[in-house]
Amino acid sequence: MKKIKNDLLIKYDESIRIPNDTEIKALLKKTLDYDHRINANEIDIKVVNGTIWLQGTVNAFWKKDIIEKHALRIPGVEDVIDNLTVKLSRGYSDDDIKDEIINAFKRNAVISEDQINVIVDKGKVTLSGTVTDYVIKSTAKDLAIYTPGITKVIDNIIVRHT
Repeated sequence: MKKIKNDLLIKYDESIRIPNDTEIKALLKKTLDYDHRINANEIDIKVVNGTIWLQGTVNAFWKKDIIEKHALRIPGVEDVIDNLTVKLSRGYSDDDIKDEIINAFKRNAVISEDQINVIVDKGKVTLSGTVTDYVIKSTAKDLAIYTPGITKVIDNIIVRHT
């Protein structure tokens, strides 16, 4: 399987009160304010019919990932449109980024560094290869996301159970 199309509709139990768009925005703003890793003042939040639209800049790709995860945890959120831009505070060479990711794979007990191919182009990381389970795929992506200097991660890793 390469991709999953999500056509699931979210239906809550009638006893659960779902926040409206204004409340969803306030909840996300409060969550971001409490997360010391995020500068919430640089994030613009718009909510329309349960869909959150994010605009602004962050200085690391992992912050973009964290903000989206915070948003998806809020009841009533149906989708997140993440238009956040990663603006790095300093430059990183593609070779250094690639070396850092491969070294992270080597330090990890779950991943064998020869399972996954890493390509870096102007900070954009593409992961590819075939692994035997989802844990390896997820771990590799997480390690890449938290590598300094990246601006995007494209996950082309295929899970093929043997």
